[in-house]
Formats: sequence, structure tokens, C-alpha cells
Amino acid sequence: MQRKIKTQGRELFFRESYEESRDAFRKAVDHHQAPVQSFACSALGPDGGPLTVDCAMIGGNHAANLVMLSTGLHGAEGPLGSAVLLQFLESLRLDESLNNTRFLLIHSLNPYGHAHGRRFDAENIDLNRNFLLPEESYSGSPEIYQTINPFLNPQKPPQHFSGFLFNAAYYIARYGFQKVQQAIAGGQYDFEQGLFFGGHTASETKQIVEQNWRSWIGDVRRVIHLDFHTGLGKWGTYQLLSNHEFSREHQAELQTHFSHLPIMKTQENNIVYQTKGDFGHWCHQQSAEIDYCYLNAEFGTYGPLQMLRALRNENQYHHWFPGVPNPEHWSKKNLLEAFCPTSEKWRNQVLEQSEQLIQQAVRYVRSE
Repeated sequence: MQRKIKTQGRELFFRESYEESRDAFRKAVDHHQAPVQSFACSALGPDGGPLTVDCAMIGGNHAANLVMLSTGLHGAEGPLGSAVLLQFLESLRLDESLNNTRFLLIHSLNPYGHAHGRRFDAENIDLNRNFLLPEESYSGSPEIYQTINPFLNPQKPPQHFSGFLFNAAYYIARYGFQKVQQAIAGGQYDFEQGLFFGGHTASETKQIVEQNWRSWIGDVRRVIHLDFHTGLGKWGTYQLLSNHEFSREHQAELQTHFSHLPIMKTQENNIVYQTKGDFGHWCHQQSAEIDYCYLNAEFGTYGPLQMLRALRNENQYHHWFPGVPNPEHWSKKNLLEAFCPTSEKWRNQVLEQSEQLIQQAVRYVRSE
């Protein structure tokens, strides 16, 4: 199916901008003589150019199995996701043994965030808090979030020295780290200019996914869905996260095929937090009639306080800095570094692991 990419030089799959990433993805897909579906967004890029969510289906038209690779739900994480797809497309060699498998590649689910160097979309929505089910409401926020919102979202431009660590330490001492982490990152629907805002209605990205989900899945019997993210966990290594409770038998099967056993977000632990409007949970609900498995492949970068500080500073700059945003502003650079480190070692390491992870996913989806 694939030829192995040499460890040296993997960082060359990373592109400097969203536009370069998208163009490289389209050319790589064209090399496999597959069409690209492009879904336009209403917002524009920094240069006034169009922004699109790009998808490609590669493999047997009547395949019984589907490997889905989605990227860039959080815009600033898009560079890693794009590099994963470019590496996969370069290494992919279709042959008769894969006639029963097709691949759906989704490039940059949040093109605005990718292009503008933001985690959030043009409406300041955290898309991984926006995929609510019909019975859920786009309203409410944790009590702790309401209390610390003035600290999280100061209505002024960012400053290098702002007392961030002192204030963060105070709230952690007052409530405990896990409660603060859960309150901040779990999702909120009241503060439109705040961090981790889930929106007041379905985002453009959610609408695109909803309208195309059935055609993407088609009539396949088995799906493995890897959704690539960065920022949580140990530097340069990954965790597989899920908001779905797998049966004991399914968990055992996953353990057989994957080197990392999925961690359930619904279980209390020191690693992850529960999220409302989770993309993976929504996907599972849409696919209850088939053998579907979503896994969030989360690659670690920096520590949680450094990540929060980068998000806070960039959010301040986006909302409260006068004038035209400058992509070279220190808050933008710090955010991109937080979610996609420039370290050559980190980039080589995560791409090597991504290649292995996708190979494990293919073996899993073909085993019945």
C-alpha cells in the first residue's frame, strides 16, 4: 500500500501558509487522478482570497471499508494535519490488495483559522465545541468560567508581562487544576469573544459536514476515522482520544491493532477533559448503523499553561488590537509555535508516528 518515507526530510511536508498547503494538497490528489471537492466559506483569507474545505476520495469505488483522515478542525493545528495528508499521498501506492478500501482525506476543516493563524473560525467559534446534537442547546457556561472570564479574556491588547502566571496560579490553588482545566476547555456558549466559545448556532464547517456526511460514508460497512490534532500531551508523542464509550470487545480489538489504547474523555483522569459539542461524538451518533470508529490523534507540544497563555494573548490581539492584524505579531507567532512547533525533531517525529498510525488504521479497518 505504502512506501516508507525516509525519516530525514519529513519536515519538508510542512508549508508556510494555508494557501501553499491547499495547493500542495490539490496537486498531490491530482497525481492520484482523483477529484477534489471544494466547499467555499464566506470568510476570506488574509490576502482577500477564497477559503475552502477540500476533500478527496481515493480508492475503490465499491470498497467495503473506509479510512477517513480529517485535519485542521482547530485552524492553528492545520499545518500538521496538512503535512500528514501530503506525506500520506506521497507514500500511497494503490494496488489490487486495496480494492476493498477507500480513503477520504479532508484538508483543513477550519480554513479561516489555518489561514489567519487562529484556533477558532471567523465567528470565533471553537469548532470542536460546535457539533451539538439536536437535543442540545447552544447556551450556558461553567460557573468557574464565568468567574475567571475577566482573567481569560482581558478587553485590551496583549502584553508580554501581564501577571498571567500569578493569576493562573491563584485560580488553580482556589479550585484545583482539573476543575479549572475542565471549566476553561470544556466549552462555553455565553462569551462570544472568549476562549473555547462553541457558537450560538451551527457553524459553516458543521453545515458542510452535515450536508456531505452520508455521501462521504456511502455504503461502506466499516470506517476508521483519524482526526489529527496538536497541543495536548507529552512533547512529540500522541494519544488516541475518544468521547465514545467502546464495548469491552471493541476496546480489545483496538488494542490488538493500535500501539496506543484509546483514552476515554468520559473518564475522569489527569490527561483529558470532557467537551460539549465534540466532533467525534457527533460523528459516532451519525454512524450508529455501521461499524464506525472515531479516534482523535492528539500530538503533544507544550505544557497546558503555556498553551493557555498563547491562546489568551492571540485572542486579545485578534479582538482588541487596533488596526489591521499583522501575521508577524508576536502573539500570532507564539500561537503557531504552540500548536505546530518549528523544531525539526518534533516535526520529523510526529510525521513518522502519523505514518505508522495510519498503517495501523488500515490494518484495523481491513480486519473482520
